[in-house]
Amino acid sequence: EAERLEAERLEAERLEAERLEAERLEAERLEAERLEAERLEAERLEAERREAERREAERREAERGEAERREAERLEAEQREAERLEAEQREAERLAAQSPAQMAVAPPLPSLNSRELRADETVVFVVDDSKVVRVKTQRALAPQGYQVVLADSGEEAVAKMALHTPHVVITDVEMPGMDGFELTRYVRASATLGAIPVIMITSADDRKAAADAAGVTTLLGKPYAEADLIACIERARLAVQVPA
Repeated sequence: EAERLEAERLEAERLEAERLEAERLEAERLEAERLEAERLEAERLEAERREAERREAERREAERGEAERREAERLEAEQREAERLEAEQREAERLAAQSPAQMAVAPPLPSLNSRELRADETVVFVVDDSKVVRVKTQRALAPQGYQVVLADSGEEAVAKMALHTPHVVITDVEMPGMDGFELTRYVRASATLGAIPVIMITSADDRKAAADAAGVTTLLGKPYAEADLIACIERARLAVQVPA
């Protein structure tokens, strides 16, 4: 009986051990399947992330290329416009050189023998070391029909004044070499140019005293309304009398 009971106990232990081993193996199998599923999911997510990054990089590259193309087109258009304006300026200067240069300084004649200066006879000097500002100002004045003469420095303006007598001078303040104040003092000291209006453009608020001392006619702050600039030129134009 004892041997039988011992055999039954051993058999029960064996069966229990087999059951536990089977459960362990099943748990390991399930864990392996879980880990494999997680690995596959991680690989899928990583592949999706890389694909998204690739598409985003392609999108940014396409946007960059498009931006570069548009910028190149803009620069090309600006270059063509600047060349066109420069050609127009040279033509205007050529035509101005063929007209009587002393018209601007002719003394007023009796009203029956004189008339107001026409807009297309009005010579306006634009003096600024910034090409962008010169082109922008010329573009604003072009619809009025003025003869616009451009200069990128005070020295160039003085040289051109020997060829074209201006009716109005528009000048910046800060320029290499002769600045706007020195140019204004030069104009005021000239026997033939001393009375012409000088319009000074500046972004500084503390220039009025220096401008008044130099002889500036009108001080316009930046930014200014184009209508104000044209109004100043028109006042100067209407004050000039030329032979009828």
